[in-house]
Amino acid sequence: MNKDWGTLQYTNDHERSEAARIQTRLIYISWAILLVVLSAELYWGNTLPAIITAIAGFLLCIPYWLTKRGNLQASGLIIVLFILITLTTLATLGKGIHDISAIAYPLVIIFSSLALNRSGVRIGMWLTLLCIAWLVFGEAAGVFSAQPYDRSDWVDFVIVGSILVVTGQVVSILVRSIRKTLEKAREDLRQRKVIEDALIQKTEEIDKYFSASLDLLCIADTRGVFRRLNPQWEHTLGYSLDELEGATFIEFVHPDDKEATLAAISRLETQDPILNFENRYRCKDGTYRWIEWRSMPSGDLIYAAARDITERREMEEQLRFQGTHDILTGIYNRSFFEVELGRLEGGREYPISIIITDIDGLKIVNDTQGHAAGDLLLKQAAAILRKAFRTEDVLARIGGDEFAVLMPGTDVEAVEKKVGFIRAQLVKNNADESNMRVDMSIGAATAEKGDLVGMFTLADQRMYKDKARRAEHKDVSLP
Repeated sequence: MNKDWGTLQYTNDHERSEAARIQTRLIYISWAILLVVLSAELYWGNTLPAIITAIAGFLLCIPYWLTKRGNLQASGLIIVLFILITLTTLATLGKGIHDISAIAYPLVIIFSSLALNRSGVRIGMWLTLLCIAWLVFGEAAGVFSAQPYDRSDWVDFVIVGSILVVTGQVVSILVRSIRKTLEKAREDLRQRKVIEDALIQKTEEIDKYFSASLDLLCIADTRGVFRRLNPQWEHTLGYSLDELEGATFIEFVHPDDKEATLAAISRLETQDPILNFENRYRCKDGTYRWIEWRSMPSGDLIYAAARDITERREMEEQLRFQGTHDILTGIYNRSFFEVELGRLEGGREYPISIIITDIDGLKIVNDTQGHAAGDLLLKQAAAILRKAFRTEDVLARIGGDEFAVLMPGTDVEAVEKKVGFIRAQLVKNNADESNMRVDMSIGAATAEKGDLVGMFTLADQRMYKDKARRAEHKDVSLP
């Protein structure tokens, strides 16, 4: 209900229909009261009061029409005004405050409580008090004169009885209205209790799921502050929930991942979901764990489910490493070397030099000392070569005892110096009796522009020429 005098607001059509029914009955009762008063006035021969009463009864058609139109508030206010004006006019023309019609004033208050909202009831009360004050103080001040009391007792009995019957009807309507209101209130409370119980049960279910989930669940805000986390966070990061809740999660993010994480938060602020986002979080022991996120924003809050994918990332990294590296020596394998050869051939990093080496005597070592010794020889050779080249050079084991190196931006003079450095490193290694002896045949070639495959073949041929030369001069010995 609002304070608009044109219409009342109800929660449903049933309430509006019930209010209109009560309003209509009140109008019928008002007509009944006026009919009793009109009959009494005509009996006494009071023409003017009878005319006023008849006019009031006719004017009640206006609120009746408004009620049918749904303007219940305006209709109720007009009814109250008509009744007050009629009663006050009749009392003024009759016996004043002592007129029998004055006992109907309490009906106005009851009527107001049924037909009007709280503001309307207050207005009805003040208007009633104003009318009573007029009858009391108007007569005392000589504004009007009360007529002498000359009616018989049975007439007063009829009038009072009629008023009491009407009052009983009004009170009956009021009581029924109160009972219905109480019943509806009880039903509303019962439904609210059912809803609250269901909500509590659902909340408990969510809390149980939140606590039991093996995933990392959290609620944060768009400022990056953890609001709530489930116990799995303690198991994963090592921090207690008290240490995490209220903290800014960017504090735990790996420095290399902070920029991407802040960009993801910016997307969440625009209500854009984030799926399969990965970053690293610092554990209490200082290590980092890879976390994969699925985050859904809702206003200023972020609801996220995450999981620890550290083992998966390590496995993926291991698989990637195994796909591009030789497991025994740790340097690149032939597959990666060939991919890089093709990439560099179409690039702009010329001149590009290629060095190919072959370990002398590996078969003899395997046959006489066993494959474990042969593996040690391969590792020692790879270690010597690794020291000789830059990070951007591609050092790979391309065969059982063969190694190859791609050297972008390296001309003929530079590659010759590199070959000399390798030979010097071999001499140094072999001079130390604690090291396994390593001897290599080496070939090199430089491509000034294109045809890296041809230069690879040329370097391989030069390597075999070097091996033949070394064998001829008996420069090869058993390691």
